Amino acid sequence: MRSIKPRSSLSGATKALAAVTIAAIAPPLADADSDNQETSQLSLGATYTADVFTNVEGGLETGTRYLDNALVSGEMAFGSQNSTDTVLYASLAYNNNSTFSDELVGDAQVVSNIDADSGLRVYEAWVEHTFASGRAGLLGGLFDLNSEFDVIDAASLFINSSHGIGFEIAQTGDNGPSIFPVTALAGRLKWSPTENTVFRIAAIDATAGTAENPSRPSLNLSSSDGALIIAQASLQPNSEFNANLGIWGYTNSPNQGDPLQESSAPLGIYGSVEGTLNSPLQLEQLRGFVRFGLTHGNNVDADGYLGYGLNWQVSPSITAGVASAHAFPSSKSRAIGLDSEETTLEATVEFRLNEKFAIQPNLQYTNNPGFSNDIDNSLALGIRLSATLWE
Repeated sequence: MRSIKPRSSLSGATKALAAVTIAAIAPPLADADSDNQETSQLSLGATYTADVFTNVEGGLETGTRYLDNALVSGEMAFGSQNSTDTVLYASLAYNNNSTFSDELVGDAQVVSNIDADSGLRVYEAWVEHTFASGRAGLLGGLFDLNSEFDVIDAASLFINSSHGIGFEIAQTGDNGPSIFPVTALAGRLKWSPTENTVFRIAAIDATAGTAENPSRPSLNLSSSDGALIIAQASLQPNSEFNANLGIWGYTNSPNQGDPLQESSAPLGIYGSVEGTLNSPLQLEQLRGFVRFGLTHGNNVDADGYLGYGLNWQVSPSITAGVASAHAFPSSKSRAIGLDSEETTLEATVEFRLNEKFAIQPNLQYTNNPGFSNDIDNSLALGIRLSATLWE
């Protein structure tokens, strides 16, 4: 992980980010219609997720790790009897001090999507105000971009991190982009011109975390960090089909100001399609997805990504799926001998015991972990336990 540069005065990009954030935090104008009664509603949530994974063979070494993620959240919604105008949201997350991929597998894409540095941290804290009869919304604060950008519902069953957000985005930033486990200050504008289309654009502090504690979010903005700009168009003509197309880029280059290490600012494009499939076996509730991503920049480990999969709701309480994720090494990786495509194959079944508890056996096979031919292919077996304590 690269060190984070000292903070300095705000640049034009970060001033714009700050302005968007402040605008979102500002209270809404009073409703001119006094007949609309103001309402408020508080919602609380708490979830606990635990993974037990064993690297059976290959990778860096065999062994077992216990990973967990606890999340507590609160949401306050304000509005009239007919609509919600403003939402305040905050969450706290905790992860234990046990890593699986770094210590045992050596893969780049990360076997478990809750594998993170230990610590208790503020995960998200934002306020959103909607307007134009609910067709537009402005959000500001600590924001996980993957809560709205590059989201594929059909892929949410899978545990490998690349099925949550494409690896070509996840690898960027001095401390990763504003995604789990550490977020950054952001401003986001959303607009729905029709019931079937949504456009989103966000400006996000390019560095999540601080030099003193990379596992905790920073509330400072600096010109040396710059911003990550991301925009996405989504189309959902019906409940069975959804498509996303997004572009993103950083305003600043990594290691800006250091002539010995400075590189081009990463930028990229991604797209995904998901939908219900007609099966020759007459399998109902069979859904599939495909996602691609391309990135340009001479300081990234991979310049391309392809993911795809199927999930089948066998019954109201059982969902099974298979998926694959491919990360393609960049010229930087190939120059140091890491020239092999990293591919993961995943098979999983989720059993929902009731509305609050689920158990999910999981198998993942990783070919060329870390883009290396020198690390044996890994076979990992795991089980996930999920509990929704309240919602």
